[in-house]
Amino acid sequence: MPDSLPISVLIPIYNAERYLRRAVGSILNQTFREFELIAVDDGSKDNSLRILKELQAADTRIRIISRPNTGIVGALNDGLAVCTGKYIMRMDSDDIAMPDRFQKQIDFMESHPDCVVCSGKILIIDPDDLPIRYECTATSDADIRHRMEHGGYYLVHPATCIRREAVQKVGGYQKEFEWVEDLDLWLRIGELGTFANVPDHVLNYRLDDKSVSSTKNGAMRSARRIEAWRQYYERRGLTAPARKEATAAAAPLANPAGARSFWAFMALDSGFYLSAIRIAFKALRAYPTKPQPYVALTLSLMGPFGKYFTVTAIRLRDKQRRRGKPTPQ
Repeated sequence: MPDSLPISVLIPIYNAERYLRRAVGSILNQTFREFELIAVDDGSKDNSLRILKELQAADTRIRIISRPNTGIVGALNDGLAVCTGKYIMRMDSDDIAMPDRFQKQIDFMESHPDCVVCSGKILIIDPDDLPIRYECTATSDADIRHRMEHGGYYLVHPATCIRREAVQKVGGYQKEFEWVEDLDLWLRIGELGTFANVPDHVLNYRLDDKSVSSTKNGAMRSARRIEAWRQYYERRGLTAPARKEATAAAAPLANPAGARSFWAFMALDSGFYLSAIRIAFKALRAYPTKPQPYVALTLSLMGPFGKYFTVTAIRLRDKQRRRGKPTPQ
């Protein structure tokens, strides 16, 4: 392998044996072939490391870093330290990259030298690959920054392509902003250039149980978002608007039954009617004593008519998200 490649793919891994082969496979099968894959095993207790070694034996582009668990920020920074590519392609261990993702994003970055980070459209999927909703349609730098400030989807972290020179210049990820490390990085790196989203579907972003359980840290996430924005304004000699702190503190906490039912609502609203039924039915089996799955299944079985009744629920949840609910990481 040459000393320097156009792309370094950075994928942190922790107890990811269920999806790891498919995630790495989607990277190795890219139409753009000139890359190194930096896989950082963050002290996994399952078979993740064994799977990585098996994959490495079949493809020399894979480089494994294995060490005790430190959390995602430590894993990302350890990976960044050995990346040699001009661009860093972020990837998570349970997502699926589209075959032409790298080519689409590197073509964009090469033709837009002022852009420091680009992401793209994602398809949100459930643990069993059922489609739920397409997200991230903002393409202009101004729109992305507006959504970033108001809590909407802007740059989906595991779908990003980042200029390595820029991320090195700002010092990588900061441990004190774990759980919102992407927001903090964008606020700092955005001072060096522009943001963009390619209009193409680049990644299937998986919702899983960890997506639900992570909301238990909602209060901590809110506090860290507040601090990231405070530092952002402080670097400019400004005072953070009071509304920034108020909206970030308003992030709602979800419960598993309600969250899984909402996946069904999102699928229904997007016209994925079969997905909605199957997701709602699984939620009902998992939480038979909770009311939300019954509502979700009833509306899902109504198809387009049920979709009409989900509009209020979707708008309410999106309104809550704009008021500070974390975006996918």
